[in-house]
Amino acid sequence: MSPRNSIFSLLTSLCLLVACTGAPVVTPTVAPTTAPTATEMVATATVMPSPVPPTETASPVPPTDTPTIPAPTFTPAPPERLAFIARTSTRGEPVNVFYTYLPGELKRFITLINSDGSQPETPFTRHDDVVPSLSVSPDGRTLVFHTYHIGPEGDSPVTTDFRTYFSNLGTHSLTELKTPKNVIPDYFSWSPDSQRVAFVQNVESENNFPRIFIRDLNKQLTSPLFPEVGTDIQNLYPSWSPDGQYIAFIQWQASGKTQSYPRNDTGTNQGSLYIVRPDGTDLHLLVEPIYIEADLGEHYLHANYLAWSFDNKWIAYLVGSTTSDIAIINIETGEIRQLTNNLEKDLYPSWSPDGSNLVFFSKHDGNEEIYTVTSEGQNLKNLTAHAQNDFMPVWSPSGQRLAFLSDRDFTPRGHYQLFTMNADGSNIAKVSDAFVSDPPVWLP
Repeated sequence: MSPRNSIFSLLTSLCLLVACTGAPVVTPTVAPTTAPTATEMVATATVMPSPVPPTETASPVPPTDTPTIPAPTFTPAPPERLAFIARTSTRGEPVNVFYTYLPGELKRFITLINSDGSQPETPFTRHDDVVPSLSVSPDGRTLVFHTYHIGPEGDSPVTTDFRTYFSNLGTHSLTELKTPKNVIPDYFSWSPDSQRVAFVQNVESENNFPRIFIRDLNKQLTSPLFPEVGTDIQNLYPSWSPDGQYIAFIQWQASGKTQSYPRNDTGTNQGSLYIVRPDGTDLHLLVEPIYIEADLGEHYLHANYLAWSFDNKWIAYLVGSTTSDIAIINIETGEIRQLTNNLEKDLYPSWSPDGSNLVFFSKHDGNEEIYTVTSEGQNLKNLTAHAQNDFMPVWSPSGQRLAFLSDRDFTPRGHYQLFTMNADGSNIAKVSDAFVSDPPVWLP
């Protein structure tokens, strides 16, 4: 069969099939008799596009890392600085306060040192013996102290020369405070502006009974706190209030007594606590009697200092008859709180800078230990609890440390050195190998 006949037969079959299904009959159109080309013989296929793969979703870019901030570097606070009177002996042995030294065998000299024991210096090279009366001004610029000479070996150990100096701690220059021969200024207390200092000085014309004087550093003038005072009255232990409004002091009446100084053994150790304006006016008796520690041993020379609270409202003092306890009085209301009640002497109270606690030393537990107690008389705590003696505690300006003296590194007792500890009694550390018997002072 020819290709033309084959195509015709195929179209006829398709028409019959459509008719059977009821579809309209389509008359085929006869194609031209010319033979189809090769192109016509190939069925045209519909080409389906290749499936396009889904576009991959890009992985989210993690956020840029937060730059690492270095941890702050902890810089410890610089160590606070101390001044103290060191002792040395020509005997070539540790200085002991219970030994008796011949003239020229014992010398005292001023030492400045950081509380961690670093950077010690002895700025004054004079050969005088320094009397235990060291005091630093509130601005930390001036140190006041006094010295004396003792006659050469073989002579009677009578004091031959007293000198009192104000020293600039920046330049170490010395300015002498002129006083009568053999007259010792003592118990220095600075005004808060560091321009004046109160001290006690014997007056030769009044049987050497002590009086309180004020030294004005700007005017270079010294004047008595009170214009006149009876010869049987002693005004002792001046203490300037932190705001400069008052000077507190202890008055002792010597009239009718056989000695010119309080004594514990004769019961003549009761005095009165006063406050007065720095110009000598507005004198007020706060409380009497109060206890005056009259033991002249070196432990107790400074035990009667009056301690002001930093809010200017309270004064700490000693109370008792044969032994002393710690009490405080409110200068505005007159309220009195007795903070301790021990059989042994409680001495040398001072306030923490925040006013919450007082520190003192006592033989309450058998030997001299350092204690704290709150201003309400609560939470009595032994900070040192050591078999040897610890005494003369002094708060640092920050309130974080206490300086004190101790013979804990020596046996027998009596070889005292300077130590510090945290305010809770922890981290006790020796500051210096020097031997000390007088209370240290902190530099502001």
